[in-house]
Amino acid sequence: MTASFIYTKNYSLYDYGPAHPMKTLRLRLCYELLEAYKIFQYPGIKIIEPVPADISDVIAIHNEGYIKALKAIRMFPVVLDSRNPRAELQAYIDLYIREGK
Repeated sequence: MTASFIYTKNYSLYDYGPAHPMKTLRLRLCYELLEAYKIFQYPGIKIIEPVPADISDVIAIHNEGYIKALKAIRMFPVVLDSRNPRAELQAYIDLYIREGK
């Protein structure tokens, strides 16, 4: 049997906001617990370092509207409150829609 744990310490560099279910602290604590119990030393158990997705990966999962909103973020750099990334993304989407893209 094989099992993989996808993890990078870089997860802790981003705050998804209080309403998002992915909590980076929870991921880190889970990793540290597995490490403390030496789970990764068992045969068939490995850690996979995630790699950035390319556009084909994004297209396979997200709809066209979401991809356009992500592209708008790059096109309209707006500095907002980085402690609330969801509000920041919504502001970019709103700007994108106002610009008629």
